[in-house]
Parts: sequence; C-alpha cells; structure tokens
Amino acid sequence: MKKKYIILIMLVFFGLIIGCDNNTSLGDDFEASYVDIPEYRNIYYKQQGIFSSLGVNQIIYNRDKILVRGYLYSNGNTRLDNSSYIYYLIDKKAYMMDPSQQSSMGLIGPIDFEQYKAIDRELKDKKTKNW
Repeated sequence: MKKKYIILIMLVFFGLIIGCDNNTSLGDDFEASYVDIPEYRNIYYKQQGIFSSLGVNQIIYNRDKILVRGYLYSNGNTRLDNSSYIYYLIDKKAYMMDPSQQSSMGLIGPIDFEQYKAIDRELKDKKTKNW
C-alpha cells in the first residue's frame, strides 16, 4: 500500500514539472504564462490574467514597462485573424496601483503599430521574448 502512494506522489510531481504551463517572469509579480495551450499565453499579475481573449506571442519588457503583441481568439478558442496583431503597453507601476485586469489605468491600448515601435525604441535595458 505504501508503495502505491509513493508511485502516485511521484507521478503527480513529474506531471507538475513536465506539465501544463510555461512561465516567464517579468519582475514585480508579472509573468507571461499559459495553461495547457501555448497559443493562449497571457500576461499575469499576481497569478491573475490581464487579457481575456488575447493570445500573447511577443513581449518586449524592462523593469518599468511591458509591450505586448498578440492576436484575438474567440470564445470557441479559435484564432480570429492570423494576419493582424493587436498591441498593448503595460505600465507596471500604474498597473500595480490599480490591478483591475483590462480596466486598469496601467493597461494602455490597443495602440497602433507605429506607437508600439516608437515605445520599443525608447525602452532601455529591454528584453524580448517571442513564441
């Protein structure tokens, strides 16, 4: 009986390690992550998702800001448009003061591509992650 419990615990542990998500820490309790399906990657603040129907496929970030590029998907989990992206800016400090998901004053957007590129050029000490 004891051997069955040990095997069960090991299986659960390996499932969690190999498992269903992939986290990228962005500092200050922000992370890019998904559960089960990589195409539905989201930005999280304190484990609360910020976007409801945006599949994040690129982030450019530093200690103050997160630029987000993604695509919309429908409630049926189908990507709506493969050819166009939507862009957002997350001001981390403003978002931390008002962490109300898409209603937060720290979430700016959608912004257009030109604004996205201009902000990208201005970010100091930035890191980029693509999926």
